[in-house]
Amino acid sequence: MAKIYKAAFPQTPKLASAVCTAAKITFNDATNAQPLFTAGGEGSEILRLMALPRGQVTPTKLQLYWSPDNGSTLYLLDSEQMSGYTMETTTATPETPFANIAPDNPLLVPANAAVYVAIGVALPAGIVFTAQYWDY
Repeated sequence: MAKIYKAAFPQTPKLASAVCTAAKITFNDATNAQPLFTAGGEGSEILRLMALPRGQVTPTKLQLYWSPDNGSTLYLLDSEQMSGYTMETTTATPETPFANIAPDNPLLVPANAAVYVAIGVALPAGIVFTAQYWDY
């Protein structure tokens, strides 16, 4: 294959969100995982990924997956622990960032791969995951 010597630059900043309410207790399929976004045709970079509870939450595992085949198979990429929290109107809702993903250490996602998120404990109000990313 011939080499191409043109630099690829991010084209458009993007934001994606998904809400998870059901517990995911299997780690290789799409059961109870929610699609977050599908990478562009030249791949994507996730610059930041965080989660916010939408109500009272018990401690739970936050999960990040990628799929090369539209969710038939999921591969666990990263996880974080969200602490318990009781939602109040007079305090800020604590966010849980995925510490391994940052603008100076983006997560590279292969072209056309699907990105999924999930939680380990069922929570009626749910948890919102938000990714800041861009496509190439």
